[in-house]
Amino acid sequence: MGKIVFDIAPKQIWDPKTNSLSDSPARPSDLYIFSLLQHTDPLTVDVLNLDQWEFYILPTKILNEKKPNQKSITLSSLQKLNPIVSDFESLPSSLQAIKI
Repeated sequence: MGKIVFDIAPKQIWDPKTNSLSDSPARPSDLYIFSLLQHTDPLTVDVLNLDQWEFYILPTKILNEKKPNQKSITLSSLQKLNPIVSDFESLPSSLQAIKI
């Protein structure tokens, strides 16, 4: 299996009031939820089975502080930023625990 990499590149933001894109890229969300299909058995993998997924929750401000110009992040680098790790069932309570 290759490296697991997530896109975190700042993007131009569309403004519906002006019907135009922003001049400079940004990360406009309050937080990121990275989703990882952690089930590895090809005979039983089911992408629709949410029990086979793991979620990493990280406030955007941490990405902006630690990786301001980075366009992607590996799973191992993400884990070093101490995201909240959650299964699908616990996702709502995990989100409520985050201080934004």
